[in-house]
Amino acid sequence: TDAVVAFRRAASLNPGDPYIRNNLGYALQMSGQRELAVEAYRKAAKALPRSAVFRLNLGLALADLGRHGDARAELQKAVAIEPGNIAARVALGEALLNLKLDALAQSQYEKVLEMKPGEYGASYNLGLLHSRAGRAEAALAAFKAALASNPKSSEAMSATGLLLYRAGRHDDARQLMERGDR
Repeated sequence: TDAVVAFRRAASLNPGDPYIRNNLGYALQMSGQRELAVEAYRKAAKALPRSAVFRLNLGLALADLGRHGDARAELQKAVAIEPGNIAARVALGEALLNLKLDALAQSQYEKVLEMKPGEYGASYNLGLLHSRAGRAEAALAAFKAALASNPKSSEAMSATGLLLYRAGRHDDARQLMERGDR
């Protein structure tokens, strides 16, 4: 893409600029060149190791490749650098969830919800975690919190409707789905 070409040129003119490397990583990731994006993000993070944003972007790119263990390591660094970074904590929770480290993932989501009550990603993923563990009522509460944050979320609506249906609350599930059709 034009953005990739432009950032590659900028990177060749300014090889030590971590911001250009980070932006090149983003352009590469958006154009589907995920391995090259990881390489660019890694160079940015190496040049400016105390940047939570660069670590977050690297972690997200690694997770995008299914490399959740590597993503976890980078996202933990991002959270250590900037403990209040909600995006980094949610992404770390997702990496932990994908690694089936549910207790650690739950801890991250709960910290996010302490910092920002009702945050969609933490609420939705906490619902997934509770659902996977068979805690239907806790999952339902988390999905409802996600829906309160983002009423148009088809994923939260579907998950909530499915839980209601499985609990025998067919009318509630039907009403929720009808509301989503509007």
